[in-house]
Amino acid sequence: MGSPLYQITVETTFSASHQLRGYKGEIEPLHGHNFRVEASVVARRLDELGLGMDFLELERELKEILAPYDHRHLNELAPFDDLNPTTENMARWLYEKLEERLSPLGLRVRRVRVWEAPTYSASYQVD
Repeated sequence: MGSPLYQITVETTFSASHQLRGYKGEIEPLHGHNFRVEASVVARRLDELGLGMDFLELERELKEILAPYDHRHLNELAPFDDLNPTTENMARWLYEKLEERLSPLGLRVRRVRVWEAPTYSASYQVD
């Protein structure tokens, strides 16, 4: 039997516009989404309260990362001024940003999933 692994998951939202570059050979028309973001973190131990990570703390970290992008045009902001602002690229970028913040605390990001519509999502995780 392996060692224990606790998974903590939160969701938040932000609104932004984007245009995919090279979409069907051109730049996609400007359009916006109410993006939904789900982030899952894993912990091997619980603290003295019995928490792997406080939901509110994980949500705060995620919202801080997303705040500069809320109600903005992604193509005008780093890294999406160079990196095509696909949902897949957004998921990977958010994963990496969250991992930078949480790994010093002994936590590992398990997965980040981004929905651009209720039935369309992309996720990124490292096994």
